[in-house]
Amino acid sequence: MSRCTTLNQSLEDQRLQEWADRHARRNQIEGMLGEQKASKTARLSKWLSEKQQDVLTEKELNSAIRAYVKPQDREQAKLALEIISRMEANPLIEDQMYFSIIENSRYLAENDIDQVEYTENKNGDRVPILDTLPVTILRNIQGDLNGALNGGKMFQNNRGILGNMQYEWGSPRRTMMKDPSGTMFKVNEVTEQFTYNAQSFANQYLYAPKSRTGAKVRDYGFTTIAGDVDFFADYTMDIPAEDTWKLFSEIMEGRTIYDQRTGFIMRHKEEVKMPNGQFEWRNLQPFTYRENGKEKILKGFTPAQLQTFQQIESEAREMFKLIGKDMENEIAYISQAEGSLKRRAKEAGLEEWLESMIGGLVDDELLIAGLNAGEMKSGKYYPRMFLRGKITLNLQEALISQEDALKKKKQTLNNPDSGMDTLAKKQLADEIFDHEFSILAIQRQLDMAFDQNQSYNPTTGDYNRTQSWYKNFKNVTRVMNPNDMRYDENVMEDYVNNVSNAVIRNDAIIKVGNALLDAKINGFNDNVIGASKDIFDATFFPQNAASQMFGKDLKASTISKQLGQINIPLSEERIINGSNSLSNMTTANVLFGIFQGVVNYSALLLKLDRVGLNDFVKASHEMTDPKRRDVWRDIIAKSGINTFSEFVTTYFSHSMRPEEVAAYKTEIKQFEAMVKKAERTGNIAEIKKYRNYIKKQKKKIGPFKRAVEQAANYVITRNLYYKKNAPVLGKILETGSLYAKVMPSINDTEQMLRSTSFIIGAMNEVKTGRAKDINSKEAIDAGIQMAMNLDFGLSHQHVGAALRGPIAGQQLNKMKIWHVQKAGFDIRTFTKAVRSMTPDLELSNGKFNTKAMNAFRLGTSGIKLLATNPLTKGVAAGLITGGLGASLPLAYLATAGVTLGSNKSKKMRKVNNYVAHFNSAFIRQALVTGLMDLVIFGAPATLLANSWLKRNFFASGMSKGIQGMGSSAISLGIALTQIAAGLLKGEDEKEIEKLIPRALFHTPVGIGAGALYAAGKWAQDVYRHDRKYELENLDHWEDNRKRALSPYIPFGKFGYGVAAEPVIRRLSGT
Repeated sequence: MSRCTTLNQSLEDQRLQEWADRHARRNQIEGMLGEQKASKTARLSKWLSEKQQDVLTEKELNSAIRAYVKPQDREQAKLALEIISRMEANPLIEDQMYFSIIENSRYLAENDIDQVEYTENKNGDRVPILDTLPVTILRNIQGDLNGALNGGKMFQNNRGILGNMQYEWGSPRRTMMKDPSGTMFKVNEVTEQFTYNAQSFANQYLYAPKSRTGAKVRDYGFTTIAGDVDFFADYTMDIPAEDTWKLFSEIMEGRTIYDQRTGFIMRHKEEVKMPNGQFEWRNLQPFTYRENGKEKILKGFTPAQLQTFQQIESEAREMFKLIGKDMENEIAYISQAEGSLKRRAKEAGLEEWLESMIGGLVDDELLIAGLNAGEMKSGKYYPRMFLRGKITLNLQEALISQEDALKKKKQTLNNPDSGMDTLAKKQLADEIFDHEFSILAIQRQLDMAFDQNQSYNPTTGDYNRTQSWYKNFKNVTRVMNPNDMRYDENVMEDYVNNVSNAVIRNDAIIKVGNALLDAKINGFNDNVIGASKDIFDATFFPQNAASQMFGKDLKASTISKQLGQINIPLSEERIINGSNSLSNMTTANVLFGIFQGVVNYSALLLKLDRVGLNDFVKASHEMTDPKRRDVWRDIIAKSGINTFSEFVTTYFSHSMRPEEVAAYKTEIKQFEAMVKKAERTGNIAEIKKYRNYIKKQKKKIGPFKRAVEQAANYVITRNLYYKKNAPVLGKILETGSLYAKVMPSINDTEQMLRSTSFIIGAMNEVKTGRAKDINSKEAIDAGIQMAMNLDFGLSHQHVGAALRGPIAGQQLNKMKIWHVQKAGFDIRTFTKAVRSMTPDLELSNGKFNTKAMNAFRLGTSGIKLLATNPLTKGVAAGLITGGLGASLPLAYLATAGVTLGSNKSKKMRKVNNYVAHFNSAFIRQALVTGLMDLVIFGAPATLLANSWLKRNFFASGMSKGIQGMGSSAISLGIALTQIAAGLLKGEDEKEIEKLIPRALFHTPVGIGAGALYAAGKWAQDVYRHDRKYELENLDHWEDNRKRALSPYIPFGKFGYGVAAEPVIRRLSGT
């Protein structure tokens, strides 16, 4: 064969291989997008299929579009082909582009709904056929494509100033769309909704199914059962409620038994390990309880009690059997998935690297819920859970018991006169091995407990490296004293929630591990991988999550090291726990006031802007209609979105439950006795170890920590908590707290807002044709996404590095998560509207001409968008006819026309939802911001701007609600313009200084940074001997002292005015 023939054959083989690769990628995209064939581009599709072995040039493609597609459909066809072909060529970004397609298709205008055709992908999801989508939507999908292909600066090797700003202030939900590796999208997909998914998983066991099919199977869940036990305890049994719960729990576990016919009750005294290694209950005795200080015997159930109890027991066993079978499947799945992930890492030589990324967090035993035995049995079973205040002492006692038993058995084994045969010696040797293994595991647990640098979750009380805690304990649960097991009403719910968290966490960790491994194998840089790992850490191990502001590393570990270098010994744990307490305190102080929940209602306008008045009213009606609301409650429960525990980090933690606090106090007393014993024996090491442990435990339940946490919980939920056997005063206080809920709490309004968003999203998905009904997975996903888009994620995994961590997130920028995300939302609303109006944009290719032409076209559309906005027209008409004084009334009339559903607004919603959304939001926000910044806080000459009105208006909680209707971005622009104008005009320095804190208030920095600035200005005032503090009722922006102190004074501004200010005045002589 000639060399020329060989070369031609090689070229042909290469061409065939390239065709095969393209064909494989096309099949992959078809699996995701379904069969993308539309009737109006059928001729073009046929021509393309005939040319699929050729690489088409842009010129050939444009010629084909002109030849086979009608003029009005050509931009649609070109954009659709561009999106699909780029996804085929760049498989790493296909997931985020699929997300963009679905997300943007939810902006379908009314006139376009009937024009869109759908297909089904390999997962059975309905997907729009791209070239049937309107160009307004395809242009925005192309924008996301451009961002993904060209990447954000935060993902480059050298981030620079802009890259650091993206990293610090951008939400992962948005920055992920600019990740060319697709890693952050894959990670965020599981971390963003981790709380929702875990709660959704738990809800299927906690609550009875509401669907017709589910209701036929069972009409109960664990919460129903717990309620039945409570009712049984309070109204059926003649023993204390706590003992009824103990009776129920021990019967479930098998320790207490009863005769199924007579109801006669007996209780086993102890648990014994049998020769086969299994544990069994032994030595029956009467079941006793205490009443009025006397021990009494419960002989048995009455016939009526027996019948009721057997029903409760039967339902509880069925639920544990159900969750047990499901957990067996989960264990099998996670073992297989983890094995596959580790094999991939081993093949790539990245085992150690992967371990350093995700650690040993996968729980393949599901040993969760404190010290839970975790053995899902089909027979008698009840979770073994212990109060955290009893665990360490139990371990200490178990260690001593195990060591004594080991010593005696070793002596017996080594005794030549024992007379044991070979079989007996083997059995004894096995027992010795068990003791040694248990001692090792117990010692590891105690080492963690006594480690002063071991951080713990402030909410659950568990150590943050939970996998180390759980796995080391899996073989020693039985050494815990069974008499110390929990029997309270929270056991089943805690158990289900912890199991659910473990299941969803396992699945998330495996997916994150695969995503990070893919990025590493594909050679992406540390910034790409690190940014994705950050949101993983923020979700599962917050101490490791990067926290950064203006390029400065603000992680607790970094701050601890830096303080150590200047001889200030402050451990990472102390920084974290101190910050948690301070954060709780500022939450309670800043959110104090009965109107805080009402303030949240202003966020309803975001939904009104997004979908218009008609759809908003329909969704509100659905939520309140007695015939429909239960249906929606069930669907929302399935979604898991109403888990408000993600809002700030200040909710009523497990460690603050009254029974936990009591257990901690008892433990502290016992360890204090152990210190005295060690002092008598002169054991210095134990004295130090026990004293440090006592100090550590006291911090967990210190009066200050408990007070600020309960205060923070109260201002959010308006609820107080008390023991069931609390004195009458405690119950009166709890009942009294309910009267404060005449005004809705923050928790109430937040749940309402997210539920409304969910209903809007689900109904819109049905309306646009993608979902068949509101129960479909498409509708549920749309509801969740609408809640995330309009109500935002409020936890640290939902934000950039400057808004998370104990220093940056909980102190400097506290209370800014919502505001920063809202500002980003406003900017995106504008850019999406502009892009939807801009034809002929090209994907960036690095050439200046392309960038310049795109910028020119976008700029032109932006000017047109603002010029045609009704508010702009109103202001312009006012200026022409009578100056600014006339423009404001005209502007308000324009606003009323749009927001109340004028014909022009309705028409726009029928053709371009992006523009309709922007118009509504811009009119409202510009007018409210103008009212606040130019009138209420305007020039002194303005009649409404007198100091009394400004001072009292800002002090009102309702004013914050009105401010929430405005725009921080517009306010910041106005403030900076006023500062610049003042400097140019040479105005008084003090007048300009008043504008600076107003400008700072509208930046991303939060309470702590604002208080620091105010404190600095207060110090400057003192140094200058400024006499303004002698005045009564100083203007808010002038009173640096009040702004510096009020976030840290009990009851906030009210507490400052009543208590702190008079004392400061007396001391300073002002």
